[in-house]
Amino acid sequence: MSKLGRALWGLLLLMRPWDWLRNLLLLVPIAFATQTMDLDLATRVGMALLLFSSASAALYCLNDVVDRHLDAQ
Repeated sequence: MSKLGRALWGLLLLMRPWDWLRNLLLLVPIAFATQTMDLDLATRVGMALLLFSSASAALYCLNDVVDRHLDAQ
């Protein structure tokens, strides 16, 4: 694996995508909505899912940077 590939893999691991699964709870209201085939609703929920996942990834990265000295001990 190239140096860039290792860096990108490390970044992906730092963002903890396996913890994003709880963000899928945003999809639950669509199951109970009367307009399940509404494209606007699906777009808004998809954007919310993307934003929540991005925000959680950013917070994981920030937390790891701030706590790096404590984690090293």
